[in-house]
Amino acid sequence: MGPDCLETISETYGDCGTRTLAVRGPAFKEVDISIMKLLPLVNRIQAEFRIEMLNAFNWVNYVPVTGLGSNPASYEVSGLTGTNQARVIQIVSRITW
Repeated sequence: MGPDCLETISETYGDCGTRTLAVRGPAFKEVDISIMKLLPLVNRIQAEFRIEMLNAFNWVNYVPVTGLGSNPASYEVSGLTGTNQARVIQIVSRITW
C-alpha cells in the first residue's frame, strides 16, 4: 500500500488500499446573472434592454477524472470543461410591438 495505490470497485479486489476508497473531483459551479429593464413606449410598443453575464465569477471548472487503474497519469487534470470556460458579458436590446 502506498501513495500510488488507488483501487477501483470491480468483481475482483486487489490488495491495494481500503475497500471503500472513493475519489471525487471538484464540483462544477457556474453562476449566470441577468439584469433587465422594460420600457413602455407607445400603446403596446415596448423596448427591452438586458445585460447578461455568463460565468459571472469566472470560476474554473476542470475535466473530471476519466481513467481508472494504477497509472498515475490517469488522475491528472487535463483541461477545462463547460460551455463557457471564461466570463462572457453580452448586451441585448429589442423592441416588441
